[in-house]
Amino acid sequence: MSHALGKTANQVIRDYCRANKKVLYDFADIESHDPDGVYDPFPTDSCDYYASRTGARLGNWAQAWQSRHVVNVDWYTCDSAHSEPLNACQKAYATWWLFARLAGRSPSGTGDLNGDGTVNLSDRAILSQHWLEGPQQ
Repeated sequence: MSHALGKTANQVIRDYCRANKKVLYDFADIESHDPDGVYDPFPTDSCDYYASRTGARLGNWAQAWQSRHVVNVDWYTCDSAHSEPLNACQKAYATWWLFARLAGRSPSGTGDLNGDGTVNLSDRAILSQHWLEGPQQ
């Protein structure tokens, strides 16, 4: 899919979800931002980014970010079939946050659900329990 068609389709989906109060797990948005919040307007799911909708490839934001940061400290290596490990990690973090919100947790920005200062299996147990019980009213 061309960058132009992809961006247009993504925006149509975002607009629909916003107008109809739907939950959206937005891969395109995740793939457009590195962990420091740097935005690339024309990325692909492989994390390559381009100068414009039809422009030249400029690089790969995930590879660049990974090369400047420490593995197993700032990011973790994992299998990612057609992308970079950092992109897979970002999607995992977003999934955790989304599931916590759907389970009724407030958006603290972290996965530390019990407030002990770490994200660990205790937090996973809390998330699982709330997921089974449904959102808190």
